[in-house]
Amino acid sequence: MRITKHNKEMAIAKISGHDFEVNGDLELDKFKSKRSNSQNDLYWAMLKEIGNYCGYSSEELHDMFRFKYLSEKKTVAGSEIYAIKSTTSLNVDDFKKYITDIQRFAIELGFHFDQSREATL
Repeated sequence: MRITKHNKEMAIAKISGHDFEVNGDLELDKFKSKRSNSQNDLYWAMLKEIGNYCGYSSEELHDMFRFKYLSEKKTVAGSEIYAIKSTTSLNVDDFKKYITDIQRFAIELGFHFDQSREATL
């Protein structure tokens, strides 16, 4: 539940009525906005442009960049695995960093973004 100034009283009532013995502890975190629609549109347009340059589909690049920039090595039951975040789980700031990492990678390959895209970099 996202708590705002408009639903604060309802949130307090829910917390007050929470049965900690039955349902366990509650955890509150500061809310961070998910990536914006314009960021998402920019991302998929970039993947298409980069894919046209290097011969990969947008989906292939999406998977590759998620592995490269959003994966974390973990040990589960004695085996090393990679846990890969979904881009939909990123907040605005994290997604901005992700896009910047991809742009840097593409530029290092020799890719040049068109003039309109460079204005958003």
